Amino acid sequence: MKILYVDLGGVAQYNCDKMAGRVNVWADLNVKVSILIPKFLKTKVLENDIQGKVNKIYAWYSAGEFKSALGISFIYWARFFLSFQTLFRRGNFDIGFSNSPVVVDIAPILWLKIFKRCRFWVLMIDSIVPHPRMRAGSPLINYLTYYEAKLVQYFAKTFASKIFTVNVELKNSLVNAGFSPDSIFISKNGLFLDRIGPLILDNKIYEAAYMGRITENKGIFDLLNCWQLVVTERPLAKLVIMGTGRGDVVKSFIAKIDALCLQKNVVYLGYVDNSRKYEVLKQSKIQIFLSKVNADESWGISLMEGLACGLPSITCDLEIYRHVYDAGVLITVPIGDIYSAHERVNHLLNNDNYRDSLSRTGIKFSSRFDWTNIAKIDLAQIKELLND
Repeated sequence: MKILYVDLGGVAQYNCDKMAGRVNVWADLNVKVSILIPKFLKTKVLENDIQGKVNKIYAWYSAGEFKSALGISFIYWARFFLSFQTLFRRGNFDIGFSNSPVVVDIAPILWLKIFKRCRFWVLMIDSIVPHPRMRAGSPLINYLTYYEAKLVQYFAKTFASKIFTVNVELKNSLVNAGFSPDSIFISKNGLFLDRIGPLILDNKIYEAAYMGRITENKGIFDLLNCWQLVVTERPLAKLVIMGTGRGDVVKSFIAKIDALCLQKNVVYLGYVDNSRKYEVLKQSKIQIFLSKVNADESWGISLMEGLACGLPSITCDLEIYRHVYDAGVLITVPIGDIYSAHERVNHLLNNDNYRDSLSRTGIKFSSRFDWTNIAKIDLAQIKELLND
């Protein structure tokens, strides 16, 4: 079996991890896998040991990091229009696998299918883009991503052989959008449990940690407001933050740290690679993840990684989490309620036994989601297409 795995639109570490989780296992099972990625992702992918296993890495055009919404939009759509270059690569494929429901991840495979160079197309739809009025951030990017999602769904209903998604709520949304229930398979995201390891560090440097995109919809500014309340009672408390985002949002985020006088209480590390992020998480007591747009969450990889590292996690009460996490695994607060979040933080930090109990619960729950098992199940679903 020959698979082309496409991730031209992904910039977040979790997209690289999704690719690595599946591709490493598939390659070990003697599947010939090629990956198509932009150049700037090459370093992140190499962290995941893919290069030695894939048939070939296609390094794709990238113009580096853009600071403006207009610049991001320009290079994004440039990749779409240049995607026909995939046709000039060598070889045919049995399966084209799109890592995300974005135009640049589906365009190369559509070209291959049109010219009969790819037999089946599998698309991962792990989120439904909400209407722009439901999201903060750049109106231009919000409208572009919204209508892009509509376009992707149109092509997927016409050409895709199978849709992968990650929870029941998303499957129901796709069925309501006109997809056949028989074409949808509920997969999962996973963790590299062998890299996380069983060790829980005793020397806690940080009271709390956040790992994820620096964006309004992830509740990053609510997090800072909540931490200001924590610091009024715990002047030495430290919050470590890992992640990147659009340049203007990161700039506003750093400015807010200064405006709230949290320079000594917030440690912003930016992007942290796999070799370091688990160590940072294990040096923290709890995790705070106040993402507040239900459609922006599909499974919560950062949350699950925090649980696997032994961090009790405080989140907003999003419907999507109820389809992934068992009751009692997460501590939830109303969306945008920083005062309730502050109360939960204090309660956790003041009660070592309660915190330790939740830590054990999170580690046990997250142990279900090892990439090795998930990728094998996914591959069995893909093989069914070839056997029909």
